[in-house]
Formats: sequence, C-alpha cells, structure tokens
Amino acid sequence: MNRLYTLFIKDILGAMHLAQEFVGGMTEEEFLSDEKTKSAVVWQLEIIGEAVNYRIVWQVLKQEIPELEPKIREVYEGELGHGAKGA
Repeated sequence: MNRLYTLFIKDILGAMHLAQEFVGGMTEEEFLSDEKTKSAVVWQLEIIGEAVNYRIVWQVLKQEIPELEPKIREVYEGELGHGAKGA
C-alpha cells in the first residue's frame, strides 16, 4: 500500500476513535444538548472527509450507501412521524 494511503487511513482511524471517545457513554439527548461535544465530533468527521481518497469514496458509494440509505430513511421518517416518505 502506498505510504500516503497509509497516512490517510491512520488519520481516518484516529478521527473515528476520537469521535467515539468524545461521545463515550452519552445518550443521544446528552449529545444533542452538548454543543462542545457536537462541535468536536463534527470536526473529526471533517478530518475523515479530508483524508478520504477517491477509491474509498467509490467503495462507499457502491457498497456502504446502498446499505445505509434504508436505515437512514427509516430514522428520518420516524423522526417526522412518517410524513417524510418519498423525500
């Protein structure tokens, strides 16, 4: 593997670890009401986004998104009382 890719993956793994550590044992409600933690987690997601290369993007587009979309839609529709179907 190319050294540059190795460094990108290291950055991604580090950011994933920190984001998970920041939320620790928080509940969703605690997380949503804690501006510092939300900001810190979003920053780690930005680091992941910066480190991702186009091969990873391709894999996510073809493998991960099709699996995640129904789950995300289910949460979205549940939050809106099923009024968001077809959005």
